[in-house]
Amino acid sequence: MTLKPQESSVSSSNLSYRPEIDGLRALAVISVILYHAQFTILGQDWFVGGYIGVDIFFVISGYLIARIIFSELNEEKSFNFINFYERRARRILPMLFLVIFSCILFAWKTLLPTQLIEYAQSNAAAIVFSSNILFYLTTTQYGAESALLKPFLHTWSLAVEEQFYIIFPIISIFSFKLFRNTLIFILILLSIVSLQFAEMIAGTNPDFNFYLPFSRFWELATGSILAYREMISRSNCSSKRLEIFPIIGLVLVIYSIFTFRSDTPHPSYHTLIPVLGVAAIIGIRSTNGPIAKLLGNRLLVWIGLVSYSAYMWHYPVLAFSRLKWGEPSNLEKLLLLVFIAALSIASYFFIEKPSRNRKKLPSRPFWLITSICMIVSFSLAGAAYHFNGFPARIPVGWKNFEPDAGVLQKSFWSVYWKNEDYLHTPSKNKTNVYIFGNSHSSDVLSALMIRRDQYSDFHFLKSERYEQIGCFDEDDARFSNQRDKFYNSETYKASKIIIIATKLSDVYCDKSVEKGHPDSSGLKYFIPRLQKDGKIILIMGNTAFIKPIDGKTVADYVFSQAQNDGIDFSSGEVFRLYRMRAEALAFSNLDLGNVVKNKELENFAKANGLGYFERLPLFCDFSAETCAVFTADGHKIRYDYGHLTDHGREYFADELLKANFPDVLRKLSFEKNR
Repeated sequence: MTLKPQESSVSSSNLSYRPEIDGLRALAVISVILYHAQFTILGQDWFVGGYIGVDIFFVISGYLIARIIFSELNEEKSFNFINFYERRARRILPMLFLVIFSCILFAWKTLLPTQLIEYAQSNAAAIVFSSNILFYLTTTQYGAESALLKPFLHTWSLAVEEQFYIIFPIISIFSFKLFRNTLIFILILLSIVSLQFAEMIAGTNPDFNFYLPFSRFWELATGSILAYREMISRSNCSSKRLEIFPIIGLVLVIYSIFTFRSDTPHPSYHTLIPVLGVAAIIGIRSTNGPIAKLLGNRLLVWIGLVSYSAYMWHYPVLAFSRLKWGEPSNLEKLLLLVFIAALSIASYFFIEKPSRNRKKLPSRPFWLITSICMIVSFSLAGAAYHFNGFPARIPVGWKNFEPDAGVLQKSFWSVYWKNEDYLHTPSKNKTNVYIFGNSHSSDVLSALMIRRDQYSDFHFLKSERYEQIGCFDEDDARFSNQRDKFYNSETYKASKIIIIATKLSDVYCDKSVEKGHPDSSGLKYFIPRLQKDGKIILIMGNTAFIKPIDGKTVADYVFSQAQNDGIDFSSGEVFRLYRMRAEALAFSNLDLGNVVKNKELENFAKANGLGYFERLPLFCDFSAETCAVFTADGHKIRYDYGHLTDHGREYFADELLKANFPDVLRKLSFEKNR
């Protein structure tokens, strides 16, 4: 969320200065910084809706940029793209480069290898205004704890704005020349389409909705509509009767800051509340009104002027502080904010103002310096990627730790997608083994596939990525097509062994239906059908489910403890001690209900003449009272309560081989043939 003094009201002699807009900008940057600082007062974070600061600024930015464009088109009858984009570059790039280069040493000293790679990539992406795309593809939900540890995550909104600046002048010039009288209706129509798009996907793809410009266009366009209306009306809207609207507008903005939550769909129809509030303040121009005086006071105007510097500094300062020392106390956060304020003021006077002045910094040296900075930035990013984040900085222990569960989850179904043709095509020469189950079947599938050279007698099959046993309850006609598709598939027909590797629990077949049938009811139909079709059945017990601690996985909890303890992350002995602590914590937080469930499954298998394999002991040693959390070289085994990471699956694959799982399959097949 890049809150910057986009265009001062003195950008053109024909555009009068509006100090209340700087005051609005100050309100936006303060709300966002307090949101990211996460102050806890009386046990509550009072600024959980502070993220709407970006929406405030999008409207301001759209208004100020459109104001300049429309003024130039109206008065000059043309538009100078080169001049426009140079002004954008002068306002944005110098501060961006300053923060990038200032943080290099901190990144080198603080970030783990995977973090350093992503950090370097985010720097490069920020320079070419595409970091929103990068973070959509690589990061977790904005506002999640892991997101607060990404020093350049805040540049996503800078990218959204610049993408708007590329498209909007083209739309404006084309429409201004051909459809000038209907331009405002075109903008309104595009805004409605963008808002409706945001509302439609807010619940289905919130990350796409949040990071990418399609859902944000209407916010910037709202400001543009205000600018166009101002141009054609030539009125200051200073009537006393209208001054109630800015008051209502400020109330709406403040209401949003204090009432929006992390689970509020955003952007969506809800976002109309702060956006319309900002529009009311900007659209009703009353220089002597109470809101204009309040927002135009000298302190807020000053904060607004340094808001870009403040925003660029605040996120990396807070992120590196959390990475190095863990979550700061309220007092420490207050001191960090004072430090950010000092940096911001200095940056404004020594970097921002001089770089905007063409007399002090003419175009040729400006572009020369910019080119050199870009080359250096891209070179550093390329080096970080090529050398895998320079793991030699952290010789042992934590160098392979990945804090972001979202990164680890991205490749969860990768083995399935990469081997679809193999998994969908039965073998004519080997024993076909079908891996049946929901998301927990992916762990078994991946473990078998990555070591399939050790299973030379078998060919593994899976026609559907996700299968829930509750759907196989014959009393539920709603899923008859799903059952028929499975039973009639070539993979099922050709399979000799069916491994049921799923999370067997009393969950409904389909979460989208109000009333469904749990796995227990599906199982009583599914097993007889498999037996009728002559299948060899092997039930796998549930894997180790580890309950979270303070909302974190055991691995993340222990890592945060290590940060708070200020340990030496390069010490192998220290890592070993924290690994042992994690294993003991994992066992003490083992879901014992799952242990009971596995015993029931084992008894069920014996009673029905089925094979049973207990996978829980592969992860937990009940005599030592430990459960595996990290691999020997420090990779996480799980990214959540029980799903395995890629390295966790390799660990599982090796444990299966130690348990002679290939012989288990051969024995099942042999006994059936006998």
